Amino acid sequence: MMFRTHLVFSILLGLVFLNVFGISNPWLFILVVMIGSSLPDIDFHKSKIGSWFKPLALMFNFLFGHRGMIHSFVGAFITYILFMLFFGSTYAGAVFIGYSSHLFLDSFTPRGIRPFWPLKPKLNGIVRSGGIFELILFFLFLVSVLLMLA
Repeated sequence: MMFRTHLVFSILLGLVFLNVFGISNPWLFILVVMIGSSLPDIDFHKSKIGSWFKPLALMFNFLFGHRGMIHSFVGAFITYILFMLFFGSTYAGAVFIGYSSHLFLDSFTPRGIRPFWPLKPKLNGIVRSGGIFELILFFLFLVSVLLMLA
């Protein structure tokens, strides 16, 4: 999926979780969810976040490949634990929501993800990155966000 689709879907989920948990700083919470949604692509140097942190992206890609450990719940839980240690449960939860939203959307692409890496089972689908179905999803998520904000 494309960066914009991951971001708008993460905003939607962030808004849902704001209402569920009664977050005190909603803008920061949504921002952290958005950051979390971009983190799985740190394993690919041509992604938005990978291009911003190219040496790190190249290292992760060399170690795990694109859509390897970083694109799994192993990566999500490691990231959650790191954020929990440094930023506390609220923002660790926000990162986990965003990270998981990225994995969820990527599981619908033909390349898919291995959610329980290093185990072999794979989740994949038919939604091509940048294709018409993704564009439809993007606009559905965007309209949902706008309706929630209205």
